[in-house]
Amino acid sequence: MDLKSVVQEARDRLLGIDVVEDNPYAPQPYVFSELAACLCASIRQLGFADCKHVVNQVDQDRLALVFMPNPGWESLVSRLNPRLTVLINLEQLGSESALISNGYIDELARWPVLDYSSANIEFLRQRHGAKQLAFELPFVPGPAAIFRPALAVEKSVDVLFFGTLSDRRSLIIEQLRAAGLSVEVVAGAYAWELSPAVMRARMVLHIHYYATKLFPISRMLQPVANGVPVVCETSVHAALSDWSSSGMVFADYEELVATCQALLHSPHRQLDAVQRTLRFARHLDFETPFMALLQGLSQRDAQTPAKVCAAAAGGGLSHEEIDTILRLEATQLPPPADTRPAPIALAQRRPNDGRFGRIGMLIYLAFVLFSLWQTLK
Repeated sequence: MDLKSVVQEARDRLLGIDVVEDNPYAPQPYVFSELAACLCASIRQLGFADCKHVVNQVDQDRLALVFMPNPGWESLVSRLNPRLTVLINLEQLGSESALISNGYIDELARWPVLDYSSANIEFLRQRHGAKQLAFELPFVPGPAAIFRPALAVEKSVDVLFFGTLSDRRSLIIEQLRAAGLSVEVVAGAYAWELSPAVMRARMVLHIHYYATKLFPISRMLQPVANGVPVVCETSVHAALSDWSSSGMVFADYEELVATCQALLHSPHRQLDAVQRTLRFARHLDFETPFMALLQGLSQRDAQTPAKVCAAAAGGGLSHEEIDTILRLEATQLPPPADTRPAPIALAQRRPNDGRFGRIGMLIYLAFVLFSLWQTLK
């Protein structure tokens, strides 16, 4: 089946798509807010008009793309519908992140997974083998990441760093300040709450927290969309979105200070970096990998009956095969709306239905009238 057919079939079959943000601080924005807004916008551009960005709720009848993990992800997973859920992993698997402990990676084996990084996909497949259904998906910076378009802010800060501080991050910030640059550090602000800091910065700097050094697309959506140049520590890039060839400026840890200084002293380089990065973002291919996800789900569902028939002909299934088949059946998409069976009506009995029912009713009325005549004698 070609991609156009997959698109049309998905539109016909799905009641809708929800991009689900788990946000313990709602209505304030949180770590997934920008990603969810951009993902929802990208899906709508493919023609899925009934795609919604929802916060802290799941419709059991719609395909749910759920961002993971937050603290307490175990409780969230327990409330999801396994038939219509795809988990979106945003952690760096193989890192020291506390969020991927307590069975999180093992839990991913039970679900279809979307991931921003091919390195994470490879980690899951090495860990879980063929049973892991995982798809890489680029996140595309766009107008959805411009949360306050009318905001007019003077460029008053040389360098903006946002994120959790660590020793290696703090050292670079101290060196930048020692070199005479103004540096603003922001933590715990996302989406529209982060926008003023982004807009008043001449450039944004990213320094890795984990040794895995995966390219942090979640930190880049706002700066890129708002036309702010970015300096990023040398990163491990994804196969489907290799930002090393964009206008973003990459440098090794030891060269970050010098690279920031050079960029700030060259307005021409800043403009060129912004234009090339925006052009790169516009040409990211979101459609092909997203359709591959839908096609992968469809193919997986189609394989389930064949496995059952083959096993029945061969004399039975092992416990492991049964568990696998049940998992696959549990995640099948619903049938097209026009082929769903109508609700089964409950059988109802009325005393005067049919020929014998009417005779019975006449006998009953005669008995009542006879009893009433006896009492009046």
